[in-house]
Amino acid sequence: MKQKKKLDTVLIELYNYRHNGNLYSLETILKEKCNSKLGLSEASDIGNRLEDEGYIRFFGSFDSADAMITSDGIEYVESLLEAIEDEEIIIKEVQNFYLGLESGQYSQDEENFKNDLESNLYKFDFDSDKLVYLNELFRLLEIARSIHLKTCSNPGDCPDDQFFKKAKFDVRRKIQSLSEQGFLSDEYAPSDPMDAEEIDVLNDKLDEILSRLNKIELAQEFTYNDIVNEFDELRELMPTVGRKKTGQILKGILFELAIQQIIDPKTLKLVYQLFTGEDIKLLIQ
Repeated sequence: MKQKKKLDTVLIELYNYRHNGNLYSLETILKEKCNSKLGLSEASDIGNRLEDEGYIRFFGSFDSADAMITSDGIEYVESLLEAIEDEEIIIKEVQNFYLGLESGQYSQDEENFKNDLESNLYKFDFDSDKLVYLNELFRLLEIARSIHLKTCSNPGDCPDDQFFKKAKFDVRRKIQSLSEQGFLSDEYAPSDPMDAEEIDVLNDKLDEILSRLNKIELAQEFTYNDIVNEFDELRELMPTVGRKKTGQILKGILFELAIQQIIDPKTLKLVYQLFTGEDIKLLIQ
């Protein structure tokens, strides 16, 4: 789930309880409504952001992150709900385009894919609508590639895998291009931001890590798709949290996997070193 959608989901949930005057746990909302497993740190970050916007009153401590919605937050959510119907129409357009890719209606040659994508984006007048379209298309391509990797014997040379990687790259660049044009707010820009090239490199590293983990026998209660979802959340956060915070979030994900004995400490150290280029000190062995 994209960060903007996650913030909106939190606000909508608080909006549903707008009249009773009680505080509600942001960590619980993120876990139950957004399937987030990043914990209290993310809940506190989101609480501070939304309070700075004036949408909530936030009460954070070392072990809690609680909030209630403000009148400005109520007004924002009511405007947002009016726009949801329009977004559903856009999502339907994306799904039709993606089904066309699967059925062969659109070419899986990279240049033809880019031309077909441009033609579909031309239908929309507003950059906000184009971003909805691009983010949903990226999500569908991510799912398709993760499914493909489960049975692909040679990801480096497989034409289908190469197409997914190039298509994701093209879609990601278009999203970043809209950001550079100033459509997305820079209000919460990190002090150590990453440029588009750095983000592309890190995304490629995450893909490589997933490819390696896909070959490791994981605990039955935790599937490969669960790890894909964890990494998807990290991908969404990278443009907004900066280099240092990205490494910290990855460390938290890996520790959770190791503590649950989903991956062993050796794998944890290997993955962290591959992603950050740094070693990690462990108390667990």
